[in-house]
Amino acid sequence: MVNKRSKGTVLVTGAAKRIGRQVALHLAREGYGIALHYHHSKAEAMSTAQAIYKTRMPCELFCCDLTDEGEVLELVPEVFRSFPNLNLLINNASIFIPNQFGAADLTLFKTHWDINFKAPYILSCEFARKAKKGQVINFIDTNVVQNKTRYADYLMTKKSITGIYQNGCGTMGAAHQGQWHITRNDLGPGQ
Repeated sequence: MVNKRSKGTVLVTGAAKRIGRQVALHLAREGYGIALHYHHSKAEAMSTAQAIYKTRMPCELFCCDLTDEGEVLELVPEVFRSFPNLNLLINNASIFIPNQFGAADLTLFKTHWDINFKAPYILSCEFARKAKKGQVINFIDTNVVQNKTRYADYLMTKKSITGIYQNGCGTMGAAHQGQWHITRNDLGPGQ
């Protein structure tokens, strides 16, 4: 279902609550259909969807475990089946669990990298392959610039997601010899 005032569709990861919810509601009011990603927060996702329906814009829920590479690889194609006008990806979902640099248990390290770096990277690539044209927005953190955090793995993953583009991939289209026309921006609330 595409609304006449539609500007396209946005996939917002982590859209059930906090910043993701507010972004999804704002973009629905601005005329975007919403592909609302969640993992454990189904009740909150349904509440967010109900609020989006009041804007008269389409919204569909997509459950995906961002630590599961197979599920992540399927998310964008699944969204495209429901919303072929997908033209915006917002990588908002993240975890931020306190830990120290050099921790002996690497479980948190791996989980942070899977959710905060690997998933946004895969989703951005899949989005570029499917959409060919559009925009990717990555939510980072003000602490990436300030280097102040007690969340060592979180800080490293957020720095890495910005660093991949600063080192030769300013626009994603450049990475694929003009086949993709994807602009990318990083937003750091609090900066």
